[in-house]
Amino acid sequence: MAIAPQQLDDTNVLNLPDVTGRSPRQWRDRLEKRMAARAATLKRYDEYYDGKHSLRFATEKFRKAFGFLFREFADNFCDVTVNTLSQRLRVDGIRLGVDQPRGDKAAWTIWQRNGLDAESSIAHKEAFIKSESHALVWWDEDGTTDSPLAQITIEDANELIVETAAENRRKVRAALKKWLGDDGYAYCELYLPDFIYKWVSRSTVSGSLMGSISWVPNETPGELWPMPNKLKVVPVVPLRNNPRLRGGVSEIAQIIPMQDFLNKVLMDAAVASEFYGFRARWATGIDIPRDPKTNKPMEDLKSALDRLWTSKDPNTKFGEFGQTDLANYVKLIDLILQHLIARTATPPHYFDINGQFPSGQALKAAEAPLVRKAQERALHFGEAWEQVMRLAFLVEGDTKSAAVMDSEVIWGDFEIRDDALMADALLKLQMVGVPTEALWQLYGFSQVQIERFKAMREEQPPPPPVVRETLTGPAPAESTLVDPAATQTGGPA
Repeated sequence: MAIAPQQLDDTNVLNLPDVTGRSPRQWRDRLEKRMAARAATLKRYDEYYDGKHSLRFATEKFRKAFGFLFREFADNFCDVTVNTLSQRLRVDGIRLGVDQPRGDKAAWTIWQRNGLDAESSIAHKEAFIKSESHALVWWDEDGTTDSPLAQITIEDANELIVETAAENRRKVRAALKKWLGDDGYAYCELYLPDFIYKWVSRSTVSGSLMGSISWVPNETPGELWPMPNKLKVVPVVPLRNNPRLRGGVSEIAQIIPMQDFLNKVLMDAAVASEFYGFRARWATGIDIPRDPKTNKPMEDLKSALDRLWTSKDPNTKFGEFGQTDLANYVKLIDLILQHLIARTATPPHYFDINGQFPSGQALKAAEAPLVRKAQERALHFGEAWEQVMRLAFLVEGDTKSAAVMDSEVIWGDFEIRDDALMADALLKLQMVGVPTEALWQLYGFSQVQIERFKAMREEQPPPPPVVRETLTGPAPAESTLVDPAATQTGGPA
């Protein structure tokens, strides 16, 4: 039986503590405050990735020279470093158990049905930017009671926050999702192991969701309030980037200081090119006539590309100052990019530092730091995706698969390899007995491609029998065969 909203305060449902000693209302308020406290930081990371950088260091001379021409000026390298790393992470399958030779079909069906080929890439990128993203697992409305389907959605850290247990940071105690609906009302959902609580704002929200909002229970017809959580665990899995004991770390955080410095140097170079790139002229010995009424010079000796100075006085001398060398700015920009490369493990050719794209062993050496970084990120993301799949199997009633603790994410190749060298290496592996399907995986084919190759191989007719004559030539006639014993010295014994 659903609990009517007007009865909630009377029955003290929102004040009943859980195992942590906190009530649902206390959990909601606590997570709301944490979400509001980090909102400004996450917004800053978002803006820097999008190229909306702070220009508070712009000089007054820059403003006078260019006004609002370069108001949103930025040479953005934040997105380059994030995208370069994100492109190296591609999930090709989920293996249930170390003894399973290939990816599990049921797991891959769930993955494909939820569009996680693309959504997983978004989850990784958002985690790189904001230190974490989240996967929410629940029942899909398209499923039935007899055949339930798992729904997996990727949630933004701006709208969802989790809190893990102090004694075990891998265990999620509670999660809060808060968002603005299309109708202008704010919505809030609290996920606890036993129940899920839903609220809606009393009125439409015009300002920030991080402000004070008056909540009322959001009761849906035919749905219990609070809704029992049949999974008995919080159905939210955080995907943390480069996690430490206190949480994930944003890739953008370490880039911002270098990005600001780079923008400042570029602005200084723009000012120098405007004011000091053109050679300034000087003149002496010129008597400029003045207006008898205003006492102002009647001729303005301004230096410009289309102006010529002349004087009838033979004592007049003309000269020019040297122009500013902009090469110093170029050297400083290159130095900043070198530091950015070292801090982010981004290969130099992505910034075009050397002016050419390496190949062969030079490419392998240049990309080695990025490959190791991608492998480390995949290690942590893989653990999260394995937990997501266990929850998905639990939703679909496959308790056996949900109980597998030695599952493994199959990742695509982290390296960009030379096709000729790769083919040669695979041929050598085949010669020592490595199975064909394993070679497909080593080459980097996805799970879907491998399954298609297997089906195509089964549909092909068997190869024709090998004719000996095509290999060794025709066999000698019987009459020409010589008895080996007859060729021995002295004849037969």
